[in-house]
Amino acid sequence: MPSRCRRPFTIIEMLVVMLLIATIASTAGISMMSAIRKERFRAGVDTIVDGIQLSQEIMLGLSANTTMKISKTESSVFSYRLALDDPTKLSKIRGFVEKNIAVPGVKDIAFIDDNGMTTNSPIMLKFFSRGSLMTAGTLILIGPSGEKQYISLPGHPSTIVIDDKEKTTPDNNNYDYELYPREIFDNDAP
Repeated sequence: MPSRCRRPFTIIEMLVVMLLIATIASTAGISMMSAIRKERFRAGVDTIVDGIQLSQEIMLGLSANTTMKISKTESSVFSYRLALDDPTKLSKIRGFVEKNIAVPGVKDIAFIDDNGMTTNSPIMLKFFSRGSLMTAGTLILIGPSGEKQYISLPGHPSTIVIDDKEKTTPDNNNYDYELYPREIFDNDAP
């Protein structure tokens, strides 16, 4: 029985395999970085929405006027800060509320009010407890790849709506989406 010798791999074959592995790894790395940027941007949008919801809760639940200031820091990162109009009234939560919160993954922020006026950083959103009024307009968050998220603020307490498409005309007179529908209270009427 003749013995068979196995021929070793040539350098060319090894280089081709290494080139294929490098190409696959770089493609996976690029798509992974893109996914990380998108998730950071989504986290930034969620951070802003959390701040708006907290401001609404303070306005409605604690009857306190609140201002949310969104601005760019010295290191070119956006952050927001809530400020209470009467800090002595709410001294127990002041330290929790009045601090800078970083907004990750957001490249730029703009606000368009009901009159069509555009404001860039710093942006002031106001929440007034008397009359339950708040700033009305659209907050636009722009991600590092140019993707946009639009947060509609109707001017009264309601569910925060996030959309990736711009609304051409704000509908501030549509009260079909009341925070507490009247049907809930119909059974309690005398």
